[in-house]
Amino acid sequence: ANRKSKGSPRQRLEKFKQQHMPLLQLLTMWALRTGLRANEDMYETHVALIELADLPSGSSVRNPRLYVEKVETEEVLNLPGFVQRSFREAKEEAPADCDFTACALLQYTCSETGIPEASLLPFAYDGDLSNQLKKFAKLSNSGQKRVLRSEVEKYKNTINDMASGSAKDLKAAAKRK
Repeated sequence: ANRKSKGSPRQRLEKFKQQHMPLLQLLTMWALRTGLRANEDMYETHVALIELADLPSGSSVRNPRLYVEKVETEEVLNLPGFVQRSFREAKEEAPADCDFTACALLQYTCSETGIPEASLLPFAYDGDLSNQLKKFAKLSNSGQKRVLRSEVEKYKNTINDMASGSAKDLKAAAKRK
């Protein structure tokens, strides 16, 4: 059952964001960490660059039929001016009661049209979320790097399991890990 994707590339990107927002927030937090001790992060200078791609044409899952192809970090100064402005605005508009803010830049180029789309996602984090990091602070630097890579992969794979229909919901996706 080869199903064609519905909606413009922008609509598909927006739908993906809506469907996976909580997991994208966690993915962003882990991707922008350089270590697990206090202030070992790149939240003020970098974004988590999350590249999306079309699911294989043979899959029969519902729209938006996208998955996370790659997760990297990118310095904000290397990004186009409109992204830099959006990043600064997101930082300035952060809630006063949040511990820190971080941004993800979702990028998607539609394979059918070649039209590139991008969307900056600002996230505000509170103490409950940042406290998750404290349990890893005593690990060696190499141990911390392994944990960071593992967490990024875990959230990327969970999103992709849900997007591809391998898991119907978050609970089922978590059980597969």
